[in-house]
Amino acid sequence: MTKVTWIARDLIVGPNIALVQSEEQFHAAMRRCQIPKSDRGEWVSPSAIATMHWFDNPQGEQCCIVALREKKGLSLVEVYGVLVHEATHIWQAFCEYIGETNPSAEFEAYAIQTLSQRLMTAYKTK
Repeated sequence: MTKVTWIARDLIVGPNIALVQSEEQFHAAMRRCQIPKSDRGEWVSPSAIATMHWFDNPQGEQCCIVALREKKGLSLVEVYGVLVHEATHIWQAFCEYIGETNPSAEFEAYAIQTLSQRLMTAYKTK
């Protein structure tokens, strides 16, 4: 019998991405990525609801941590809007990282859609 070896269908391998919703989770994710405490900065910018952190770990892997502060009074739609905003920042950082200066509109739309859906799924499962 002939064995077929299938490969992953991803055309572009992007960063490791995590969604954290507390400072404790942020530091746990940074520890897992082997980022020294002195290099971590604020988990969420003081005036923001969320902050996207992009960096390379010591092994040279791209890592992205989206830190989302719980804020009373935000509807699910508003939270999802914030996650789309952060997904856009991930996309921008990734394009800069790979040297892509002129992505097609469809490439950009599908990437932001996928990133947004993954962040929303992570949020819903918390």
